[in-house]
Amino acid sequence: MNDINEDQKIEKSSSLLAISLRKFFNFLGFSGVMFIIYGVVSRGTGSIWPVLEKWVNPISAFLTILAVLITAASIYLYKPYIHPPEKFSKYVSVPVVIASCIIAESFLISTGSIPPVIVNGFALLGISGGLFRIQRRTVE
Repeated sequence: MNDINEDQKIEKSSSLLAISLRKFFNFLGFSGVMFIIYGVVSRGTGSIWPVLEKWVNPISAFLTILAVLITAASIYLYKPYIHPPEKFSKYVSVPVVIASCIIAESFLISTGSIPPVIVNGFALLGISGGLFRIQRRTVE
């Protein structure tokens, strides 16, 4: 009887951790989108926002490196989960990301550069998507 309670506590803690990680992965992806938008707007208008400019590159770099660290460390938590893509990803977010990548590549080829914050934004999008695929799903 006591073992069942312990197992339930462990399962509940595991589910809470999984939900928290998924929320963090959403945060990473959302941050990537915000960095891309900021980079595009500041590059397109030729103006920067000094308050944001002081923090946007270091924060985008920090989050990108943190996301890579989490992805690398996930090897130690490996479970053979195979998940089909979610409908939202398949029909909304991924087509938007693919189109955005093509536009960014075209812009890079035509101008020769892209602001680092935009590159970090794309990196965060890709890494967060990868993290979602390797992490188990729970009922939220």
